[in-house]
Amino acid sequence: MRLCNFLNKLYKRFPCSNQGQFVLEIFSALCGEANPINACEPEKYQFSPFLPAGLSGTDATSRKRLFGNTNRYNGLTKPIKAHIIKCNCKETLIAYCEATISIEDFPKLCSDFGVSGDVTRSLVFLGIFEQFLQFAKSGEDSVSDTFIADFVVEQIMHPIHVEEVTPVPADAPLTPLCAGDDAQLIRQKPNQASQRAFYAIFSHYWVIKNCGVAVWDGRYMDFMNCESTPLKLTNSRIDIKKTPPGGEVEIAINVDVQHIEGAHEIVLDMKDCEGRLCFPDKRVELRLPVTVGWNNEI
Repeated sequence: MRLCNFLNKLYKRFPCSNQGQFVLEIFSALCGEANPINACEPEKYQFSPFLPAGLSGTDATSRKRLFGNTNRYNGLTKPIKAHIIKCNCKETLIAYCEATISIEDFPKLCSDFGVSGDVTRSLVFLGIFEQFLQFAKSGEDSVSDTFIADFVVEQIMHPIHVEEVTPVPADAPLTPLCAGDDAQLIRQKPNQASQRAFYAIFSHYWVIKNCGVAVWDGRYMDFMNCESTPLKLTNSRIDIKKTPPGGEVEIAINVDVQHIEGAHEIVLDMKDCEGRLCFPDKRVELRLPVTVGWNNEI
């Protein structure tokens, strides 16, 4: 498989406006840009420190040429290869893939590369990173057609040993699972702590806004403390409709109050389709305090 074939396969599954823009975003992510969608807006990418020499600037000719549409296609240049190897940033490439590949397109992406659709997203995205790295290290514009499928099988059979790392300090700032992802609580009703009598049943909702660059697809709010509170929900998992950047979504719950007096709380947090916290920094952690007792109103 040549690089142009590889890029064309990927391009079909990414929601990017054109080939030149796609090269800007994926190569800047490959080389360390944590927010490639915003960073690659026309007025910003000309002097991006993350883009290899030959791919930055306002002229998209060299970027589009990587798709093999002209007889001037030669694959990656030596400076581009050297830049990719030097940066070696799999985390930002995987985060970019997580933020942009939809739930519907992921099985298609797997099929394109001969991978089973039940493989975890992060493993497939790691395979994509490794194939880019292989193109950078290879003296020829050629990588095995089954590189990603072989890589995934190898990882499942013989996972890479991860060396023990120094624990992250408790006060260290956390970042979203997907680069550029962000959310904001807009409103809720009721907008104050609830006071409820035993066995009451009531409703509550929040409206949150997707104010980042990632599409929320396949996400849900999980009842994080369901095992430690006497408050019960009709559903412990509340699915979130597909929400583009700028969109808003309502999270509604029905609460069943049990016969245990005191101050209790419901905690919800957002997870992706693989059950991973989208915001480890708890920026969209939704909390509902409920005081339970005989003298409280229903």
